[in-house]
Parts: sequence; C-alpha cells; structure tokens
Amino acid sequence: MLCQLCQERVSCIKCTECGISLCSHCVKLDLYGTGCGCIGPIHMCPTCFEECWLPPGVTADSYNAF
Repeated sequence: MLCQLCQERVSCIKCTECGISLCSHCVKLDLYGTGCGCIGPIHMCPTCFEECWLPPGVTADSYNAF
C-alpha cells in the first residue's frame, strides 16, 4: 500500500489520530509521557501533528492567522 500523503513510497505505519497510512518520510514522530514514568511513541501525519498542540477549539488555519 502506498503512503496516502505523498503517494510515492510504501506505507509503514498509520497516523495515531486519523488513521491514514504513512511512509517513513511523511510520518511525524513524538513521545508522550503517562505520568508514571512510562514513555510511548506517537506516529502522526503532519496535519494531526500540528493540530495536537493547539489549544482546544482552535483550528490550525485560525491559529496561523494570528
């Protein structure tokens, strides 16, 4: 299956948030802590990665307008 973002490379993982298939070049990786000392990976598409850091109720388009 091809990456649903670039349509050029084979996908290897799915976005944690929206579920689209991504290749190793398009995926954004981050780590999250659970508060008990455990750290886990997050795999996201660029859109979900940007939006996950926005305040609640704010869209990426309106946030970039400031």
